[in-house]
Amino acid sequence: GVLMQVIGYLALVDLGFGVALSRYLAQAFGHDDQKKRFGEIFTTGRTFYLASNCVVALFAFILSIYVGNLFSLSSSVETQARIGLWVLAAWSVLRTPLAVYGGALIATQNLAAANIINMVGNAFRLTLSLGMVLLGFDLIGLMLANVFAEVVTFSLQRWQYRKTYPGERFGWGIPNWQLFREMLGFGIGYLLVIVGGRLTFSTDNLVVGYLYGGVATSIYYTTQIPTFLLIALIWRITDNAAPAFNELYAKKEMERLRNAYYKLIKYGLVLSLGLGLGLLVLNQTLITLWVGGGQYAGNVMTISLALFAIGTIINHVNALVLVAYGAVRLLSIICIVCGVCNLGLSLLLGKILGIQGVMVASAVVETVVAVVLCVYGLSFMKINILNLWRKAAAPALV
Repeated sequence: GVLMQVIGYLALVDLGFGVALSRYLAQAFGHDDQKKRFGEIFTTGRTFYLASNCVVALFAFILSIYVGNLFSLSSSVETQARIGLWVLAAWSVLRTPLAVYGGALIATQNLAAANIINMVGNAFRLTLSLGMVLLGFDLIGLMLANVFAEVVTFSLQRWQYRKTYPGERFGWGIPNWQLFREMLGFGIGYLLVIVGGRLTFSTDNLVVGYLYGGVATSIYYTTQIPTFLLIALIWRITDNAAPAFNELYAKKEMERLRNAYYKLIKYGLVLSLGLGLGLLVLNQTLITLWVGGGQYAGNVMTISLALFAIGTIINHVNALVLVAYGAVRLLSIICIVCGVCNLGLSLLLGKILGIQGVMVASAVVETVVAVVLCVYGLSFMKINILNLWRKAAAPALV
């Protein structure tokens, strides 16, 4: 968990370009120009990724030299971590020619195919991870399972896109420098959003590891991970809606856009409230059945996970609104301020309340973000709170 969060931070060298690429591909798909602009964006994206992935590989290699000292690892685990980082460094470069096809499938709204491929890849990752560990490959096995699963996923994404659009071919280079500068500017503006997100979602294990060590991190991680997997699953509703949402915004079909927003909020509330209630009733039992009672962090963490789940699912919808409207600077300010507050509060409450305090901090900050983003989302969409209650919140509660 710690190493994957570190890798997540290394991915920041893409300067937010991934989000810019998704937004521009989705909005370009609605243009009636035989996908000329779409092709320019695709080519620009993977050329940029070639450079950024090389930088990621370099940083991963440098990290492998110092990983043992940074996280106080035993000699055997340090060796495994170093080899695993070498594998990830190599794969981050080798995957570049395949990396954009998944985003292109989503942008062109081939969502069933994209999601089935992701399901296959995740099933492959799970099966390989279990197999590798049972065969004695330990941490290296987990790293290799992650890489092999991505090989399968990315290869299937390329195959599906080529099958759907057999006449399209993409080259390398920057065919439109003005477009590249525009995308890069949007990405750099979004970079602080990603940093804020990392401070909220990809730092808690690091904080627990820093304060209490690896055993405490494993307890925290196993209590948290089922909830985070379900959150990611619910997020897919918003993610699947994002291409069409961007296309509607590009065409200025505002009434349809507002109706889509109501639906996303309604479904988000239905599922997040269900998840929250399910956690309060079942989380301890499920964790105990899964890995034993000693790996359950406590009821305070479960309550915090429930509140966090509700807040972050609604935030995902309102963040989509701000991205579609191009309000990246506003979103970045909100996210970086809240991310820094989350990190500071996690360290403080972690010391006072133990490992559960880290999750309490995340729940508090995410609730505040939910209020702030909702205010701005309603403002951009020109929706008043009464309409939101009548068309989304009340039906969700029922």
